Amino acid sequence: LRDALAAREDLFLRCLSGKVLTYALGRELGLADAPAVEAAARHVAANGRTLRSLIKYVAASEPFRTK
Repeated sequence: LRDALAAREDLFLRCLSGKVLTYALGRELGLADAPAVEAAARHVAANGRTLRSLIKYVAASEPFRTK
């Protein structure tokens, strides 16, 4: 499983970012949320690939602050 996830890391990070955003916003994500998911995934990839960096990013994100 680790090898499969590592081979598709970009897909894994987008999926994880989407799930965390869904939970944080308390609603289903729509097409308008796609840029926020992509930005979160890029942020995590650039900042050590940690769950902590994802949670901090989501908490500071525009969709979360304006929900």
